Amino acid sequence: MSANTDIHPFSLAMSYVWHLSTSRQQEVTAQQQADAMTWIPLSALLLGVLLASIAWLFSSLPAEATAVVVMLLWVKLSGGATLEGLSTSVDAVFKANDAQGMREYFTASPKPAIGSIGISLLVLSLLLKWSLLVTVIEQEWWPVLVLMPVVGWSFGQMMFLGSRWVDNHLFKEGWREQVKLSWLWPQWLLLITALALASGWTLTMLVIGTWAWIVWWRKQMGGINGAIAYTWVEVSEIVWLLGLVMVLSSL
Repeated sequence: MSANTDIHPFSLAMSYVWHLSTSRQQEVTAQQQADAMTWIPLSALLLGVLLASIAWLFSSLPAEATAVVVMLLWVKLSGGATLEGLSTSVDAVFKANDAQGMREYFTASPKPAIGSIGISLLVLSLLLKWSLLVTVIEQEWWPVLVLMPVVGWSFGQMMFLGSRWVDNHLFKEGWREQVKLSWLWPQWLLLITALALASGWTLTMLVIGTWAWIVWWRKQMGGINGAIAYTWVEVSEIVWLLGLVMVLSSL
């Protein structure tokens, strides 16, 4: 299959964030994937706007029920990619004995069934996120909900670019070298400034956590893959929600 030169980078970015199948079914080039990195925050912002709009429309319901609706929509639109990445990464850590074992676990086909540890962490993360969303919806902090995917995917974006990839299943060989960093630094600077104004300690945790996550996986297996990067998107969203809920609740 020849590369499709008609795919716009924004469409490709939407396929990563929204887990749309249209662009994923077409052959793309490393340059197109590199250009798509620039559009990830906007794609995530649109997702946040949609989630906040749904929460607002269902705000007449109990906050607990509205949070369930928001989470179901979020999982549907994202394809559960971040949740799958989280459970897979945790299982790989506890089931594999070395770097080679981790790589084989990630690339096994068919994929191994999620173990009890992965399931337990998955359930706990969903419960924590749901409880945080309940508070956000009760207090009508809609901007927090709008920015949740932006924060998660922006730090995921840093993860994509911060370490060598050990599995080219998601991205083509050499895509990282073609990313225009001059387009990304302003986005990251704006994000970090906004987070610092909202919650300095949350920003500190996310920055240090991103660096530590990259270093740990680089030491364990030489780099990262899609599941590892998606895991950090999910973790960043939860940290953001937890930090903002704590800060806003104290005001």
